[in-house]
Amino acid sequence: MIRPGLLLALPLLAACSAVEEPGDAPAGTPSPSGTPVAAATWTPPEQCPDASATDRPSGSNCFGLMPQGCGANRAVAYVGQPMTARIAAVLKGFAAQGVRVIGPDEAVDADVVAGRLNVMTDPDGTITSVDCF
Repeated sequence: MIRPGLLLALPLLAACSAVEEPGDAPAGTPSPSGTPVAAATWTPPEQCPDASATDRPSGSNCFGLMPQGCGANRAVAYVGQPMTARIAAVLKGFAAQGVRVIGPDEAVDADVVAGRLNVMTDPDGTITSVDCF
């Protein structure tokens, strides 16, 4: 069931996405070409709707979920890459409870699953962000 209020919240959810930075993701994660990519760190957003940084665990996203719980800390290495079948298979290995690919204008159910990796893509199918929710 799609909740009308969720459509309004999608831009806010996008603010709760991961950003690529050098850091603690496992080095050697295969890239689409098969070569290892540089390590990357999932970074929680600065602002979250209805929650302040003091209301959630340090390092968690807007829902208080840690990136290690769904593999977002490793999947962030694929931000900027096209969502291919090969990448989808790799991302599935990171996520404890599955992967959900969300297109730019796609409606999303309001259910939050801590171990599910959400992969946001642009109209061309390029991965723009990853997050647990």
